[in-house]
Amino acid sequence: MKTKLWPAAVLCLLCGSNRAHAGPIHSGTFALGAERITGVFHADEKTDPGGTAGNTAFALFGNSEDSPLAGAWQLPRIGFDVFVASGLSLGGSFVVLDRSRSGNDATDIIFAPRVGFGYMFGRVVGIWPRGGMSYWHESGSGNAEAHSFAFDLDVPLLFAPAHNFAITLGPLLDVGFAGDVSGGVDVGAVRVGGSSDTSFVQYGLSAGIVALL
Repeated sequence: MKTKLWPAAVLCLLCGSNRAHAGPIHSGTFALGAERITGVFHADEKTDPGGTAGNTAFALFGNSEDSPLAGAWQLPRIGFDVFVASGLSLGGSFVVLDRSRSGNDATDIIFAPRVGFGYMFGRVVGIWPRGGMSYWHESGSGNAEAHSFAFDLDVPLLFAPAHNFAITLGPLLDVGFAGDVSGGVDVGAVRVGGSSDTSFVQYGLSAGIVALL
């Protein structure tokens, strides 16, 4: 599976703005990121009817399918955020991806608006906690379909080797609710032919990159 996030990575390296400083990140700063590029994730998932399951996965460019319900939240995504006031950011992340699951083609869409607060302890190290609510929809072969909402919290540290560019690394929490799978979607080792309600709790550690423009 290819996620084709390299254009964002190249743009992050080429941009030449000088935004890193001690204190809250300046108002007017625009952040463009490639998020959840890699990470370690643990998910406790529930399907009703169907049962519960726990899965731990190491994901690199979204190559893990160990968590059938929370796995969409392990996919790399593009982030766009604007600092509308000193330290305060508004924005979100998204992904649109065609992939193969259990031998069947599927299309995933995730949209995740959020609010955050970015603060630099010095020129090199900072922190940028962000929280919001996301929505996932997957359509597969035939009438296979799945969707879920989730509350999301990311608390990445910022490590800035250059003034405009930072590596992000930190913990995350996703709490999925109001989910549904139907029409022949595989949930673990079980193929859901009818309709099942789903939920999950996922936590872990992820890394990415971001440009502050």
